[in-house]
Amino acid sequence: MKYATILLMALTTHIVSAGNDLNADPNLKIETLSNGMVVAVYKNSEPPNRMSMRLLVRRGSACESESERGLAHFIEHMAFNGTKNFPSGDMVEYFQRLGMAFGADTNAHTGFTETVYKLDMPDVSEKLANDGLRLLRDYADGILFDPEAIERERGVIIAEKDSRDDQEYRKIVKELEHYFKGSVYASRMPIGEASVIKGAKREDFLRYYRQNYRPENMALIVVGDVDSKRIMSDAEKIFSDMKPFPNEPARAENFGALEKSDFKFDFSKKELPIDAAYHCSPNSPRAYASLTVLREKNKEGDSIEDRIRSFKLKALANAITSRFLRIVDDPSSKVSQGGAMHFNFDKFARGFSLSADAPVNGCAEALKEVFRQLFSFDNVDEREIERAKQKIFDDIESEIKSESTRKNPLLANEITSALSEGTVFTSPREDLRIAHKALDTFNAKEALSLLSDAFSGAKIKVFISDIGKEPSESELEKIVKNALESARACLYTADKFRSGGLVFSKFGATSGIAEKKYFDELGITQIKFNNGVRLNLKRTDFAKDEVLMKVSFGDGIVDIPLDKPEYYVAINALMCAGTKFQSAGEINAAQYQLKMDLSAGIDGNSFFILGRSSAKDFESMALFCATLLNDAGFRGDGEASLRKYAEAFYREFETEPMARMRFLSFDLIKSPKLAKVPGNYANFEKIGMAEIEKWLNPILKNSYIEISVIGDIDVEKAIGLFSRSYAALPGRTREKSNPYLAVELIPPGNTLLFKYKSNGEPRSIAMCLWNSCGREQISEMRAANVLGAVLDDVLRKEVREKDGKTYSPFAYNNSSPWMKDTGFICAATFVKPEYNAEMVDTLEKCSKIVGKGISADEFERAKIPLVKSVQASKRKNIYWLEAFMNLSQARPLNLELARTVDTAYDKVGLDEIRELAAKIFSQEAYKARIMPEDK
Repeated sequence: MKYATILLMALTTHIVSAGNDLNADPNLKIETLSNGMVVAVYKNSEPPNRMSMRLLVRRGSACESESERGLAHFIEHMAFNGTKNFPSGDMVEYFQRLGMAFGADTNAHTGFTETVYKLDMPDVSEKLANDGLRLLRDYADGILFDPEAIERERGVIIAEKDSRDDQEYRKIVKELEHYFKGSVYASRMPIGEASVIKGAKREDFLRYYRQNYRPENMALIVVGDVDSKRIMSDAEKIFSDMKPFPNEPARAENFGALEKSDFKFDFSKKELPIDAAYHCSPNSPRAYASLTVLREKNKEGDSIEDRIRSFKLKALANAITSRFLRIVDDPSSKVSQGGAMHFNFDKFARGFSLSADAPVNGCAEALKEVFRQLFSFDNVDEREIERAKQKIFDDIESEIKSESTRKNPLLANEITSALSEGTVFTSPREDLRIAHKALDTFNAKEALSLLSDAFSGAKIKVFISDIGKEPSESELEKIVKNALESARACLYTADKFRSGGLVFSKFGATSGIAEKKYFDELGITQIKFNNGVRLNLKRTDFAKDEVLMKVSFGDGIVDIPLDKPEYYVAINALMCAGTKFQSAGEINAAQYQLKMDLSAGIDGNSFFILGRSSAKDFESMALFCATLLNDAGFRGDGEASLRKYAEAFYREFETEPMARMRFLSFDLIKSPKLAKVPGNYANFEKIGMAEIEKWLNPILKNSYIEISVIGDIDVEKAIGLFSRSYAALPGRTREKSNPYLAVELIPPGNTLLFKYKSNGEPRSIAMCLWNSCGREQISEMRAANVLGAVLDDVLRKEVREKDGKTYSPFAYNNSSPWMKDTGFICAATFVKPEYNAEMVDTLEKCSKIVGKGISADEFERAKIPLVKSVQASKRKNIYWLEAFMNLSQARPLNLELARTVDTAYDKVGLDEIRELAAKIFSQEAYKARIMPEDK
């Protein structure tokens, strides 16, 4: 179960019922029952024959008293510990048998003003629908609050609190305290206080539950391939007799008030009345500074006027963000990223913020850049505003194109948010209408006036976070004053932000197609070009206006010299060092106008460039990736950006246990000898761009390359596009030399101990791994996947529920896509450091329980949700890309996996799983502990 711990900084454009010239989405059917409860049904067919249900309770941690801090979230947990019709120990198991995995399909979250219970159903049968409705009804007024269950759950929630207590969470807490001074939000993080979690009595739970879980505070949301009338009728039967608990008064919301100011912003003013706060974060990977203003929302609720203003502020934020992107990769820039945003915070406030990150000890530079961008905006020109507006129009046009393929869970969450905030849920077409009304005549002069208005009348807040010790009040005041004065002394000129489009290589004559295959049963086309480049294409119709592309090249980890493990990070020179035609800053500014995201990295024994775009921008994405291969810049002006990226990467690797865990598989390889990635920052600093170019450029030019594209594409047009570009590249290696890397693993036995730099954070990771099998053993791999799911469920019962020392233990099978005949069943959990060694032993003991015997019920409860999950994943482009298409010519096995995916688990039986469990869990486990350095 998750809880809201982050700033909800997304522009909200949706509400409950229409008014003030707002047209609600006509596909959303809403009825209010006689008891005041709202029922909302949205017919949607993606994925087919599935549905998502949400029970919204419009109450959360902001409705708690000081002595109740954490009860809203605790009650959410108690819903899974027994209700009137689903006793403890039966609920999760019952829905597993119907194909719903705990956590993935049955979950919940608690925020400041909402608690949401979530069910994602594997079919739309009347039985399953009614079972889901009955369970949600039980959450509404039938939670048992068994005293023994309360005692067991205390440890789980304390473990959850500990597992989230990292440097980023601590920063968010301090930021909220500063921004929301004067309101209840300053002291109501949903996870609550340990004293309340440990000491709350049953009557405390009942009082909060009965005063807040009332029908008029609730809404039921159902989205899916359903009969709306039937769902409405069934919902009325199940929920209409719900009444407020007798003798318990309704609890009123009282959020307090934000601080205000009578300051009138003007670009010519030399000073700002600033309320500043500093947060010391000794192990943070970066420094941070923000300049934020917040205003309470209109009590009247949503209106056309509010929407118009929001779209204008969004355009304003786009224009400022575009300027940041143009700057961050400049060699003289001291910041690593930055931007602006207009946002809604819950249903309480609206805000506008500029923020920037910088390398550690650079908070003053980050704040200077924020001020510099704010005051330089006085020279914004019409072209910048037009580009900012066009980005909004393009994004909404993309939403219109993809409207028919929105996924049920996401759509259900959006409708739930609208009902929670009391806003009108509008269609993308309505959003476009309002956007044109807001922006068609919006210009630079109005943008300046809007920015001045945004920073007038509200308390102007500065928040700084860095590794240094907390300054005194006078020292902080001086830091802010110096940053402001320094910024005003070197404002940007408008010329700095002039930008054009992406510039691509001029490709020569195509080498032509050597071979073309079409796999009808998979809808996959494979191409071999005469120059050695290979291409895989698949058109899909289940995610309109989405295209994914992966360019795999070289030999990845094998291409990294043993004495240069830092080259693992140096691959990001592709993103930081531009092309021969444009700097990274020019590229970023141009790319911001497109719906296109790119990243580079290493997948075992291959490098990759991964991209996502709209259908319209697919051609630009494909041509730009080809330009990176053909004309990567390795520009000296990109060295500073790459080092800023690397410093943050290495600091995170040294201070975040999950970051360390991601490299564990490399530690298990004995031979061949591979570079001990990722190395360290001290050595990375010695590497210059010329050295990176000497290493990487031959790989880009000569190595094996295979491209996979999936999504909303015209296959024949795509073949033509790639023929004109990638097929025109110089000839290269035609076969991947080592599609699967043969490895020898170190022997299990000794516990691997890794230390991370901690700042008193009560977190560690306990982990066990057992050898399973490679992807080449298809049948055994799928059996191992089921076995991993069995172990996962045993951990839920034996570790989470019985032991109570950890919040989210998990287990899964991972058969490596790149190591030959190699895979692991992994079991792991966050746990307090003092319990780590004990927890490693507990994980191993759970494997012995599974190895000794698996019941038919345990088998079915693991297998059925796994099968349903695979079926749902088949409607996702990313699943096809990563599981089957990527490197499918180098690894033909991938296509065999795709061919058999529908029947993948039909032959996996209980006897096979029992035999496999006995075989795998009789082995000695690899044990790993990731611990704070002071433990």
